[in-house]
Amino acid sequence: MCATLLIGIGASTAPLMQEMNSDLAYAEGKTLYFKASHFEENSINGNYDNFLNAEDINSSGNPVIDDLSNVVRERLDTWGMSEYEVNTQGYDTISVSLRTSNNSETQYSYLEQYLSFSGGDYELGASNTSFSDYPDADVLKTIIDDQEATIKDIDMGSYKVPVVVVPLKEGDTYKEAFKNLLKYCTDNTKEATTDSEGNTTEEAVNTLLVVWANRKEDDTYDKAESDQNVKNRILTVESTKNDNAVWYDEADTDKETPYLQLIPSSSAISSDGNYDPSKTKEAYEAAVFLCNMFNASNLGEYRLNFTYSEKTNATVESLISVGNYAINPAMGRTLLSTVVVFVFLCILLALFDRILALAEITSIGLSCFGAFGLFVAFGAQFNIAALLGLMATCLIALFGGLYYSSRLKDELYKGRTLKKAHQEASKKALLPTLDAGVISIIIGTFVYLFAGDLTSKFGVMLVCGGLIATIVNIIFLRLAGFLLTSDNSMQSKFSKQLNVNEEKIPDLVKEEKQTYFGPYQDKNFSKGKIWTSLISMAFVLAGIGTMIGFGLTNNGDVYNDAAYKQQETVLRLDIRSENAEYITIPSFADTAHLYGEDENGEPYLLNSIKIGEDTLIDLINDPSKDIKLSENPKEEYITAEAGKGTTYYWFYYEIKLNKYLPLLDESKGDISYSISTYNGSGWTEPTNIGLNDAVSNYIEERFLSETANYLSYFATVTPEVGQPYLSSIALGLGLGILLACVYLTLRYGISRSLSMGIIATASSFISTAFFVITRISVSPIVALGSIGVALIAFLLSLYIAGGEKEISSSVHEKDRNNVEFKLETIKKATSRQAGTLIVFGLLSAYVGIVYFAFGPSAFMSCYLNMIIGLAFAVALVLTVYPFIYEGLIKAFSHIKIKPIKRKKKNVGGQLMKKNKSAEPEEAIFIGIND
Repeated sequence: MCATLLIGIGASTAPLMQEMNSDLAYAEGKTLYFKASHFEENSINGNYDNFLNAEDINSSGNPVIDDLSNVVRERLDTWGMSEYEVNTQGYDTISVSLRTSNNSETQYSYLEQYLSFSGGDYELGASNTSFSDYPDADVLKTIIDDQEATIKDIDMGSYKVPVVVVPLKEGDTYKEAFKNLLKYCTDNTKEATTDSEGNTTEEAVNTLLVVWANRKEDDTYDKAESDQNVKNRILTVESTKNDNAVWYDEADTDKETPYLQLIPSSSAISSDGNYDPSKTKEAYEAAVFLCNMFNASNLGEYRLNFTYSEKTNATVESLISVGNYAINPAMGRTLLSTVVVFVFLCILLALFDRILALAEITSIGLSCFGAFGLFVAFGAQFNIAALLGLMATCLIALFGGLYYSSRLKDELYKGRTLKKAHQEASKKALLPTLDAGVISIIIGTFVYLFAGDLTSKFGVMLVCGGLIATIVNIIFLRLAGFLLTSDNSMQSKFSKQLNVNEEKIPDLVKEEKQTYFGPYQDKNFSKGKIWTSLISMAFVLAGIGTMIGFGLTNNGDVYNDAAYKQQETVLRLDIRSENAEYITIPSFADTAHLYGEDENGEPYLLNSIKIGEDTLIDLINDPSKDIKLSENPKEEYITAEAGKGTTYYWFYYEIKLNKYLPLLDESKGDISYSISTYNGSGWTEPTNIGLNDAVSNYIEERFLSETANYLSYFATVTPEVGQPYLSSIALGLGLGILLACVYLTLRYGISRSLSMGIIATASSFISTAFFVITRISVSPIVALGSIGVALIAFLLSLYIAGGEKEISSSVHEKDRNNVEFKLETIKKATSRQAGTLIVFGLLSAYVGIVYFAFGPSAFMSCYLNMIIGLAFAVALVLTVYPFIYEGLIKAFSHIKIKPIKRKKKNVGGQLMKKNKSAEPEEAIFIGIND
C-alpha cells in the first residue's frame, strides 16, 4: 500500500507543478520601466519632457526619484504583489521587475497604468454637454475628491457582479448635483428611430457619465477621439441606464444617500452589455484595478510615464522546463534538494523505526502532496515563503509519525502485545497530533492575514499543511500501523522490525514492571538551564538593542543588506522614431548597429569611445545579453493648437556595464574621466570630461545633429530591498503565537502554555536577531525562517507536554494538583521524551541543512535561520522549558481564589421551618414508614 501511494505521488507531482502559479523567483516575468518628469499643467505631450535630474532633491536632501520609487513600492503592496524588485536608474528612471498571477498580460497592463497614475483630482461630467439642461459643472469638479472607493457585490440571484462604489462629498448640494447629472445623461440618451421602411429618421444619442482624472480646462469628451492626451485623462465612463451609475446601501431604504457606482470594463462584459458569470475572475481583477486607481495618491509636482516593458528571467531559478514538445519540472537546485531530503529521510527514519519508516515517509509524502495540491487549487502564487511552508508541512507530518512510533515502542516496553500496543499508541498520539495541526492552522491564519503579501503564502501553505497532515496522521498512519501490527509474521519478530530491544521488554507472567523509558531516562537536563538561559538572554537583549540602533540609523533597515544593494552602471539611449515598426534613424536601427564595424571598417558607437584604456564594448560582458532594445515603442502624442497633432515613437536601449562608474562627487558635480574618441582616422588625445557629456557630444558630432531625436545618459542602478517587512512578520507571527497559547491553555493549562509561548517567541526572535547582531549580509527574506522556528518550538514542547499528560493520567486526580507531583512529573517527562525530541530535532535540522547546502544561494539565509533557531529551540525546550514551568507552577500555587458562596434556595418553596433546637425532628407525614 505504501509503495503504491509513493509511486502515485511521484507520478502526480509533475502535472501538478505544471499548473503551479509561481512568482518571479521561480518563473519568467516582466520588467516595467517608468520615466519621471516635472508636472506642467499645460503640457502638450503628456508631460513626457523636462525629466528629473541630480538637482531634484527633497527636503531631506535625497533624490526625488527615491520618493517616487517608494510610492511605486507602496502601490505594489496595495495591489498584493508578493515578489517584486524596484530599482532606480539615475535620477529619472524606475524599473519594476515582477510576475503577475499566471503571468497575466491584462494585469501587466493594469500595473503599467496604476503605478504611473496620479490620483486625487477627479471630476464628473457628461460625454455630451451641448444640451441646454446640463447641470452646474462647478460642483461636479470636486464632488468625489478625497473619497475612498470600495468594491461591492451586486446580487443578481445566481451570480454576483463586482462594482466599484465611490461616496460623494457630504452635503445636499453634492447630492442634488449628482442626481441632476444622472437625469441629464438619462434624458439625453435616446435610441435611433426608423420609418416604416427601416430607414433611420433620427440618430441614436448616447450620453454617458464621464469620470475625468486631472482634467484640463478645455478638455471635452469628443476631443478624446483624436487627441491621445485627452483620452488618457478619462478614467472611465458609465451608462446611466437602469440606474447603472448609482448605488444605495441596503440599510438606506429611502434612497437618501446616493453613491457613484461604476461597472468596470472587462472581458466579462460583452459588447451588448451582458455579463458572463464564467468570467467572474476577470471582472474582479478589473474592479480591483479601478478601485486602486481611484484611491491612488497624487504625485504632486511630478509625473511618472510608463515607457516600455521587457521579459525578465526568473531571478532565482525556473521550476518548470519548457521543451520543444513538453513542459516538465526543471531539475534545478530546489527540486534536487527536495529529492535529497525525501530520499535520505527514508534512510534515516529506517535507522530509527525500521519497517514503520515506510508508513512515516508515506505520511510525509501524502501530507506535502495534499498541501501543495490545495495551494495550487486556491491559485496562490508559489514563492520562497510557500516553499518554507511546505517544509513546515513535512515537519508536522514527521512530528505525528514519530509521536505514534515512540508511543508504540513505549507500550511494547510495558510488555503489551503488538495489537494492544498499537491501540494504546493510537489513543495517546491522537490529541497531540490534533494539537500540532491546530497550532499550525492558527499560526498560518494570522501569518496570512497580517504578515504581508509575500509572507502570506507561508500562511496559506501552513493552513493547508496543518489540515492535511493531521488528517493523514490520524487516518492513514493508524491504518498502516493496524495492518502492520495485525500481521501474523510480525508477532514473533517485531523487535527487529521496529527497532525494539527485546531484552528490555518485561515478562508480565513474572510480574515484571517497565524499566525502560527511553535512552535519556536517567539524564537530568536541568543542569544546563543556567548556561542556556544566559546565552539566550544575551542574544535577546543584544537583538533588541541592535535592532533599535540600526533601525533608527538606517531608516528602519536593521539588516546588513549591502551585498544586495550593490550599485551598477548602465548606459541608456532613448531614440525617437517616426515609425512604430522600426527606428527611422539608421545609426541606431538595432543592437547590431551599436557595436562592431560597418562595411567600411568604421567602428560603431560602443567601439568608438574609450574610458581610460577600455572602449565601452570592453566594459560589456556579453553584448547579445547585456544590450537590450525595447520591443514595443512608447507613443508620444503632441497636441496641436489646431488640427491633428503629431505622434512620435520612442525606442529604448539599455546597455549594462560590468564595471561600476561613479557619476557624481559629494558636491553633486560630474566626475571627470579620461575620454578619447575615434574621429575617423584615429583616436583623439584623452580629455577629462564627464561621461554623459562625452557620449552626447560624440553622438551629435558623428551620428545625430538633432538633439530632439535622442537622449543619452549613464545611470546608476540602485537596488532597493523591499518585502517581507520585519514589522509585518512580527505582527502576524506574534498574534499567531498568542492565539496558539490560548488554545494550549485549554488543553494543557496556563503554566504549560505560557512556557511554550515563551520558548517559541524566544527561539524565533533569536534566529532573526542572530543576523542583525553578527551583521552577516542578508536580505529581508531571512526573517521568513523565524515562522518555521516558532512552529518547531511548539512541536518540540508538545512531546514533553504530552508525556506529562500521560504520567498524570496514571495517578489519582487529587494528587495531580499537588505542586511536588507536578515538579517531579516535568522532570520525568523531559527525560523520557528527550530521545524522541532529539530525533525530531535532528531530522528537522537535516531538512534545513540539505536545502542550505544544495538549494539556491539566494535563499540560504532562510534555511540558516531555521537551523539556528532549531538549535536554540531544542536546547531551550530540554533545559529552560521545565525551569520556566516550575517557576510558574510555584508562582500560581500561591494564588488562592476563594469560591463565591451562594445561598441555596429551596426548590418549590419551603414546606416547613427548619428546627433549630437540639431535639430530633419528627416526621409530619403520617404513614411515611408504613
